[in-house]
Order: sequence, then C-alpha cells, then structure tokens
Amino acid sequence: MICTILVAALGYLDLAEIAVGAYDDARMEAYVREAETVGVQEHGFPRLAANLAVLVARGRLPEKKPLLARMMTAACRGARKGRMPPKSGGNEFSVRELVSAVLALEKAGAFPSETTAGWKADLAAVEANRCYQSPEWYKLGDSVGHNWPLFGAASEQARIRCGLGGDPKFIEGWVSDQLRHFDRNGMYRDPHEPSVYDFIGRLCYMQILHFGYDGPCRAKIEEELIASAEPTLAMLSVCGEIPFGGRSNQFLHNNTMYAAVAEWYAAFFAKRGDAETAARFRSAAARAIAALEPWVKGGKVFHVKNRFPKPETEGARNIDQKWFGCEGYAYFDKYMVTMGSWAMLADEFAGAQPLPAPGDCPSLDFSTSEHFHWRFVQS
Repeated sequence: MICTILVAALGYLDLAEIAVGAYDDARMEAYVREAETVGVQEHGFPRLAANLAVLVARGRLPEKKPLLARMMTAACRGARKGRMPPKSGGNEFSVRELVSAVLALEKAGAFPSETTAGWKADLAAVEANRCYQSPEWYKLGDSVGHNWPLFGAASEQARIRCGLGGDPKFIEGWVSDQLRHFDRNGMYRDPHEPSVYDFIGRLCYMQILHFGYDGPCRAKIEEELIASAEPTLAMLSVCGEIPFGGRSNQFLHNNTMYAAVAEWYAAFFAKRGDAETAARFRSAAARAIAALEPWVKGGKVFHVKNRFPKPETEGARNIDQKWFGCEGYAYFDKYMVTMGSWAMLADEFAGAQPLPAPGDCPSLDFSTSEHFHWRFVQS
C-alpha cells in the first residue's frame, strides 16, 4: 500500500520551545539556583540553557532573558571548571550546544558584548581531558562502542570551528577508534545494538563533519554514512515512527533525533547534486515530526510516550525518581530537553532548505546485518 507523506505543521523551533516550556517557572528557578549554589550536576541543565539561548537569539521567549543570563553563566563556568559529578555527568553532550548558543546570542546582539565575551572565554578554557567524563571511563581500543567520547569529539570539533579552543588529538583519537564499531551497513554498534544508539553514533559523526572535520578519517566516515542512508529510510514506518527497541526507546526525542539525521542526509545529498534522494530525506524528517505532534499538543508534555504514573514528587532534578517505562538515566530533566536539542540540530542541518511537497513513500525491503537482525518491509 502506498502512503501519503505528511508535512509537519510544527517547525523545529516550535518543538524546541515546547521542550523548554515543559519546565514551569518554579522548576527552572530551582534548577538554576541549584547550579549557582552547588554547581552543575548533570547535562540536562546546560542543554536547557542552550535551547533557551537559541530561542531567545531567534526572537522567542524574550521575557526569559534574565533567567537565561544566569543559566548561561552557570553552564559555561561549569564546563570550564571540569567534570560534572560522575553519577550523571556529561559535558560531552552539552559543550557543543553551548558553543552554538553563545554564537547565536552574540550574532543576535541579545546581550552586551562583554557578557557573551565572558561566556566565550569560559568555553575557550575548556580542557577535554578535564572536562569530559569519557577519558576516565573509556580507553581507546575497547572491544565495544562508546558514544560518550564521540559526543566529546563533536564538542571539541565545534570549539575548533568556532575559534574557542578544541583538542585535535582528542578528536582524532576517538573519531578513528569508534569507526571500528560500524557494521557492513554503516550502522553503529553500541553495546547490544539498541536502535536508538545506532542513530546516536551516526549523529555524532554527522556533527563532527558539520563542524568542519577534514582529518584523515573523513572519507571513511562519509563512506559509512552513505552505506547507512538506505537503512535510515527503511527504518521509518509509514506512521513516522522507528521500532526503537532496547535502551532509550519511546521518548519524544527519538523523533527529533531521527529528523536531525534525515536533515543531515538531505543536505549531504543535495550538495552532491542528488535532489531526489535529498527530497526523500526531507520528507522522512517531516513524517517523523508529524508523528510527534499528538504527543506535544494539548495538556502537559511528558518526555516518554506512555501513560503510566509519574513520580509523586519532583524537585529541580529527579535523577533518583523512578518513572515506569524509563531507564534510571532517562529522567525528565535529561530527556525532555533532548527533544529540543535534536530539533535545534535538525534546524541547523536544514538551513534554509524549503520543505518538500507531500509525496509518496517508496516501497522498501531491507535486512540489517546479523548484529541487528531486523527486516523492514514497506510496500
């Protein structure tokens, strides 16, 4: 059966604003007060600051500028200081976003130049081996994949691209090391092959290329990403969802993550002159976002797609509070804002490209390697 592709009514910035809006004023005030008094405790906070910053830079939520200034100061100082607490740390995930956020605010003239200069100085002073958890936790040559240092490599590449420091040795070491963990279809083998983390591994490499990596591994990275292009299209259902089995499945950010991956492919193939393939990926991104809309329109927005009870009490962070259907690391403050983070990245990858006209889903029949053991059929 042939399906009609839906073009999403919500834009990427709309979704980022919804993600930020899921944090009420009292929660955000408690969140920033915690960071100011005891330091940044986990990477949801700087990601929330970065999401809000880009929205303010784009003319949205101007009333939140005073709170944003406090958040950016705490987040950038925290990155400069070094590692977050090991329980849920992760400057790897947020430094890239803070770099993009500061530059967006500077370009928009949203704050005095001395304010943004202070934030840039903090980010320029980041030292990869002190800032990121992964140098302590993982070793080059490990037999399993590790996406954390790939996030760190993307953050370092963004710093280099934007003139805010960056460690080429850190980047090259992990970029080359993690290429060992792709299968023959260019799918990233995070431990136990959860589908979300195939996309995450590839999305890290996409960011690294987007921010100008041109080292000795560039051709190999592009080769792996080209190999996984067709699987990316095959994995999206006619309803705009992916069978996200395994870790981190059924969170709202899965849809914006897919859209970011698809937008990178669209830009990549458009640059190579393949307009037809680029349009297929733009349509796929729109379909994934259209599928997300029922979860974010009307009523309170939750970060996970289930109807089970939430914790009875919530503080500024709920790392230790259990949600049914969530892994221990998948608490609200980390994964709610992640929907916005991937929406922001999708917007950055898409640039000014117009959305494609509605079209038809092509027939597909794709089998993964033995590592993922899936078959996707659309007809």
